[in-house]
Amino acid sequence: MHFQCFGWFLFFIYFITLTEPIGTDKDGNEINFNDILGSDPDAILDDIHLKMQVKSLYNAISHILTKREQLIIMKRYGISGEEPLTQRELAKELGISRSYVSRIEKKAVGKLRDYLKP
Repeated sequence: MHFQCFGWFLFFIYFITLTEPIGTDKDGNEINFNDILGSDPDAILDDIHLKMQVKSLYNAISHILTKREQLIIMKRYGISGEEPLTQRELAKELGISRSYVSRIEKKAVGKLRDYLKP
């Protein structure tokens, strides 16, 4: 993946920041951001990793897919925040056949899979 190295760098920096001591409590014990946040560090790191993957997906959609492929993927899976559409609904909206929507979708998903492959 093209942005994987930079993403892991940010992931590492964020992890270091969360575990870096920021002071002491009233008993003299070191405290860090994890202590203040009150969250499980693994859950936080999982959330960061998921957000990095979603950002990579959006980047891939906008850079490697044609405008028509972008439209079909965004509407088909509800990525733009709308309700996902069936192939039939999408075909009707675009004025093309359901099988053509299916072919475009399959090609676009293949491009995304190849681009995002680790």
